[in-house]
Amino acid sequence: RVYRDNGPTPQRASIERRARHTAEAAKHARADLILSYVRDRDDAPLWDYAAQQRQVDVPMVLARNQHYSALDTDAMRRALSTPGRTGASA
Repeated sequence: RVYRDNGPTPQRASIERRARHTAEAAKHARADLILSYVRDRDDAPLWDYAAQQRQVDVPMVLARNQHYSALDTDAMRRALSTPGRTGASA
C-alpha cells in the first residue's frame, strides 16, 4: 500500500464515511485502543475524532496541540494513561 491508499480523505468523503472507515480498520486490526493526535492550530481533526467516537467499539485517546516538527511523547503518555470510551485529552 502507498500513503494515498490509507482511506477516505476529507476532500472525497464525509466525516461519517471516514469514521466508518476508522471503525472498520480498528475491527480488522483487532485494535484495543485508538490513539489520535491533533496538530497545533489545526482543530479540524476534532470533528473526525467526535464522529469516530460514535462509530468505534474500543477506547480512544486524544493528544491535542502537537507541534508540526515532532510529537510530544509526554502528551501521548498522558493520553494513554486515561483511555476511555469518551476519550482523554492531553
